[in-house]
Amino acid sequence: MENLASSFSQRPESKKWLGQFLANDRKVIESWLDNLSIVDAELFRTKMLAHIKHYAQLLSPMHPVALYAEREVKKWKGKSQYAFHEKPTKSLTTGRRALRSYGLAAKIKVIQQSRTVSPEIGSEGIVANLLTQLQRENSGRFSLNAGPDLIRRTDQEVKVAFVVCDFIGTGTRVNGFLDSFWRMATIKSWSSLKLLKFHVLSYSGTPEGIAAVRAHPSKPEVHWIAPCPTIDTEYSESEASILRSIFVDYDPIDRDPVESLGYGGQGAMLVFAHGCPNNAPRVLYKKGRGRRKWEPLLRERGNTLGHLRDNDERRRRMAKFSKLVPEVVAKKLREIALRSDGIDRLLVLTALKAGYRFNESIAHVTGLDLLDVDNAIAVLHRLEWISSRNRLTSEGYRNLSLASPIKLKGGNKTLDHSNERVYYPKQLRPPIKS
Repeated sequence: MENLASSFSQRPESKKWLGQFLANDRKVIESWLDNLSIVDAELFRTKMLAHIKHYAQLLSPMHPVALYAEREVKKWKGKSQYAFHEKPTKSLTTGRRALRSYGLAAKIKVIQQSRTVSPEIGSEGIVANLLTQLQRENSGRFSLNAGPDLIRRTDQEVKVAFVVCDFIGTGTRVNGFLDSFWRMATIKSWSSLKLLKFHVLSYSGTPEGIAAVRAHPSKPEVHWIAPCPTIDTEYSESEASILRSIFVDYDPIDRDPVESLGYGGQGAMLVFAHGCPNNAPRVLYKKGRGRRKWEPLLRERGNTLGHLRDNDERRRRMAKFSKLVPEVVAKKLREIALRSDGIDRLLVLTALKAGYRFNESIAHVTGLDLLDVDNAIAVLHRLEWISSRNRLTSEGYRNLSLASPIKLKGGNKTLDHSNERVYYPKQLRPPIKS
C-alpha cells in the first residue's frame, strides 16, 4: 500500500493548500507536512485498547477498573461541576455531619456537551465508544462511568480509576475534568486513605501538558503511548526559527508570535484520523478572518481527507535513527534493521550510546512508543547489553559494533525532561599502570 505518511504533500487537497504559500515557503512547508506524525483510526484503536489493558493488568490485576472518558465539563462560577451526586449524612466514626457521594453512575455523562449553543462532540466521542467496546468485551473487568456505589462495593471494590483521552496539550481540560472528582469530599477521603488512585491514560501529550496534569492536587499518574513531536523536537534551532516565521506570517487569525504555532505556542506535529489537536500551527486548521483569505487543510481541526494513514512506522523510525548517527553508518544500519526483528533494540541501544538515559527521551528520538522502549530495555538488561544505569556494557558495545563501527552524533539532550541527575564520582582511583 502507498505510504501516505511520506507523500502527504502530494495529495490533491494538500497541493491545493500548499498553493497558498509563496514558492520558497512552500518547499519548507511541504517538507514539514510530510514529517507530520499521522495516527490512523485503526492504529489509534488498537494501541489504546492494548494500552488500557496493559495498565489494568499491571495496576489492578485483582480488582475492576473504573473508566472515564475525559471531556470538557460544565462550570459554574469558574468551578467544574461535581462528578457525583451527594447527600448529607453522619460520619460513622465521629458522628459529625458529613457529605456522602452516592449513585451507581457518575453525575457527568459519558458524552456531555458543555455548550448549549452549537454543541459539538469531539474526540471524547471516539474515546467513549472505545471504552464502551472494552467494557462489553470484558464484563466485570471494567466499569464505565462508575458511580460511588459501584466503586465502594465490597465484593468487587474498585481501587483504580482511569481517565482516558487521546491527547494532552496544555493539560487544562484534563485538570478541569479531574477537578470534578476532587471537589468531592468522598474522593478526597478515599485518596487520603489510599483506597482509590487516579491514572490518566493518553495516546500522546506534550511535556508541558503531562507535567501540568501530574501537578494536579489528586496527584494522578500519567501514562502515554507515543511522544508528541513538535517543531522544537524535530528540527534544529535555525530550522525551527524559519518554520515559526512562516507560520506567523501566514497565520489566518492575527499573526500572534505564540498562538500562531497553536495553543500555547507548542507547534505540535501530530494528526489523528479523527482530528487535529489545537496545539498544531493554526494555518493547518483555521479559516482566514476578515481580509485574511486562507483555506485550511483540516477545517476547524476536523479530518475530512479520509483514509489518512501512516502504515510505514518502521521507515519513520529509521528517519529518526538517521539523526543519531552519520549518514554512511545510518544507511548500513537501516538495511540491517529493516531485515531484522530486533529493530527496537537496535534503535534503543543506539540512543543509549548517544547519551539518552530515560525512556521518555529515548521515545522522542527513536519514534518508538513508550511500551516498545520499556520492552526493548527489559530485553537489553536480560541480555546484559546494558547496565542497571542503562549504560552499554562491553557486550552491548560489541554487538552494536558488529552492525557497524559507530561514532554517534551529539544528541539534543534538551529532550531529557525526566529529571536526570548529573553523575559525580564518589571516589577517585589511581591510574592503571600499563
